[in-house]
Amino acid sequence: MGEQVPLAGLSIRVRNAHLLAFAYYADKLVAVTAVKNPTIAYRNGVFNKAGVVDLAVNYPYEIGYAFTIEDYRGRGLHQELLNGLIGKIGSQNCYATTKAENVPYILEKLHFTKTGNDYKNEDGETLTLFTYTC
Repeated sequence: MGEQVPLAGLSIRVRNAHLLAFAYYADKLVAVTAVKNPTIAYRNGVFNKAGVVDLAVNYPYEIGYAFTIEDYRGRGLHQELLNGLIGKIGSQNCYATTKAENVPYILEKLHFTKTGNDYKNEDGETLTLFTYTC
């Protein structure tokens, strides 16, 4: 599927996810996203890079592992999966990071707010932190 998540350790990360959501079309898995349980160190690192480390404690969950097969993009599947996941976490805040080309407008449509400063990841890509507050 996607290339954003390294295969090494993926099964452990998937098992540690809080929630997983899948979209199928004619028995074919076409989209996936998750509510992750990030470690405190990882979460603090993300918020620190964005220049808002003091906010990290307020966001226990991370939205991630989002991927839609190319032929199925533009159909609203990711937004539908995110809506369902947000409904399931109830009154818990969450955050997500994304590259500009990875459709941050979906997060904005779901009332996520750009938070802090853009920053570079280990691969030199520019990431943006978005937060969702219940």
